[in-house]
Amino acid sequence: MEGLVSERTRFIKIAEAVAVDRETLTDTFGRFTLSPLARGWGWTMGTVLRRAMLSSVEGAAPTQLRIDGVIHEFSSIDGVLEDVPFIVLNVKKLRFKLEGVDFEYARLHAAEPREYTGADLELPPNLELVNTDTPILTLSAKDRPVHMEIKVERGRGYESQELVKKRSPAKLAIRDDLPRCLLLACSSGED
Repeated sequence: MEGLVSERTRFIKIAEAVAVDRETLTDTFGRFTLSPLARGWGWTMGTVLRRAMLSSVEGAAPTQLRIDGVIHEFSSIDGVLEDVPFIVLNVKKLRFKLEGVDFEYARLHAAEPREYTGADLELPPNLELVNTDTPILTLSAKDRPVHMEIKVERGRGYESQELVKKRSPAKLAIRDDLPRCLLLACSSGED
């Protein structure tokens, strides 16, 4: 075993202490100090910790969308300004909090000509929309109502669009790269 360690790696400093800054510690923020570290290892450790935290944070995201009368994702809807791909992109921007269950449905019933936002969604009590001002679609015709159902699922990390389609092939799978959590800020290094 002694022969595997070279003279160069023998002097790499490994963190001997981890300090937690208790003054700034909250439910959503923490400052930790590892020291001493060899030159360049601060960024390496910061990157590893950030990736580990992102892969284990649980969140909720829209995974499927059903619009009455729409049979595929490249359709257009009579009386709606946006086409289905644009509506899907708008739905992907919605940020949800889901408590207690693995999935829930949000519904939109658009009947009057106007812009519909996240605030117009009908949500069950355990599902909360964080960004209610996000536009979803604009209805331009009074006699063309639109009914939409959005499945919001809880989970960790990334799930491919193929897996979503396998579970429920009759609905439009809307997520191919959407994480289930929203990271507001993450940094490593000195202030």
